[in-house]
Amino acid sequence: MHVNSRNSVDFHDVAVVGAGPAGCEASLAAAAAGASTICLTINLDAVALHPANPVLADGTGDPRMQLLEELDGAGAALPGLLKEPGASIESGARTVIDRRVLGLAYKERLESANGLSPRQSLVTSISPDKGIWNIATGLGETFRAAAVVVAAGTYLNGVVTAGGVSTPGGRHGDITANALARCIKCLGVAMERTIATTYPRLDARRAVNAGDGMLPLDEAVLGELYGTDVDVDGNRAAALKQLRRTAGYAEGWITRPGYTVHHHILTADQVDSNLQALRQNGLFFAGKAAGSCNYTEAAALGFVSGKNAAALATGAADKKLTSKHIIVTKLCHAISRQQSRPVTIRIPPPGC
Repeated sequence: MHVNSRNSVDFHDVAVVGAGPAGCEASLAAAAAGASTICLTINLDAVALHPANPVLADGTGDPRMQLLEELDGAGAALPGLLKEPGASIESGARTVIDRRVLGLAYKERLESANGLSPRQSLVTSISPDKGIWNIATGLGETFRAAAVVVAAGTYLNGVVTAGGVSTPGGRHGDITANALARCIKCLGVAMERTIATTYPRLDARRAVNAGDGMLPLDEAVLGELYGTDVDVDGNRAAALKQLRRTAGYAEGWITRPGYTVHHHILTADQVDSNLQALRQNGLFFAGKAAGSCNYTEAAALGFVSGKNAAALATGAADKKLTSKHIIVTKLCHAISRQQSRPVTIRIPPPGC
């Protein structure tokens, strides 16, 4: 039995659901602001593992470059991690990551940050109770927090389609968070379905145009290319036939299939520019769950939501964005009001 008290052992100022780039940034930002924080994720071995595009920013004209600069000045984790040896690969003007290196770096930060407890558990429900949030998990646990950040990525009612076969999942081979999605809807938060596409990985050694800079190298150790806009479908045999009819890929090989995740995100007018739900005090959203498009923007939303959740939970002054945060501010306002989903500052809406 859990005691309804801020002094109980299961109480935290902030609970973060999810540990992708958004969840990691929210957890680290909340803890850095002095809030006792718990980060609940389905798989601690997959912390911040980017399943899709390894390009975080694509040239000096990409607003995500300025976004990273603003986050760096504000103290977010991602820009600092990109400066560590081996965490980022510069390909021309692109910022390309080795997703395993970055994921491990985020994991180390989560496990070593003061006031932050990462836990592996599937969150099944969140519910308000006299100003405190109850967070229930599939393991029968109940945690309590003054504020909750939902950063569940593509897992909310996720359905993965690969090779013409559809199965429940947040990404290829992972479980989904259907119960949490139903719970969020019951709280009066409106959601809509969208898709996130992960293109196939190709063997760099068997691609003639591997060095032309068009396809980003993904995970340097394995020598894989992320097949951006490689348009193949069907089972692996059918996809290989299509690939090998493409110029430069007569001997091509698909190391990992492409897939699409159909999942739920917030509709417009559900959160304010601080990323707090308009109808539920203390409930914040970040990343894909909030409606964003890519990892850099997801991290930015996580940072903002974590700061604001900590301010609300601890009674500190609100962490308002300033004139130095032009792109971050633009992104948060777009998440709040832009009707076309998902939201991105990278290209004009409704693109992603």
